[in-house]
Amino acid sequence: MMINVLHIDDDETMGVLVKKSLESGQSGIKVVSVTSSLESLRLLLNPHDFQCVLSDYQMPEMDGMRILIELRSRGDDLPFLFLTGQGNEDIAREAFKAGAHDYFTKEVGFAHYDRIANSIEQAVRTYQSERSKADAEKKLRESQERYRMLFEKMLNAFALHEVILGSDGR
Repeated sequence: MMINVLHIDDDETMGVLVKKSLESGQSGIKVVSVTSSLESLRLLLNPHDFQCVLSDYQMPEMDGMRILIELRSRGDDLPFLFLTGQGNEDIAREAFKAGAHDYFTKEVGFAHYDRIANSIEQAVRTYQSERSKADAEKKLRESQERYRMLFEKMLNAFALHEVILGSDGR
């Protein structure tokens, strides 16, 4: 399974490092890096282009928390992870409350990126599983509603038949 990740970081060098580190593994992750938080929101308008967002926290136009809150306010529950230089527990706690799936600090070393890749894969699998379940439940509700309406129309037709023809069928 190919996972398209939108990486948001105002530091272009970090974007190159993240892309290289995450794409070099066997994870099937493809990274698109952008340096503008406003551009990221534009890219995220199409819900099928990305399966996950990996964002820095502190950026000049809009911080990562605002991006997360904007997505959630749109009803978008796409997996969202932070990769930030801000190793702050209060910010991490707020990120999780706002709907983030994970929170990493920027560290050196490829083992760190393996953990990030694993977290991305897990978040996407969970998201897709929940989406499939929600879609199946929606289809079941729609089917039940169609059968309910059909049954009610059948009862109305039978009642009309009784009124027009009489109870003896003539």
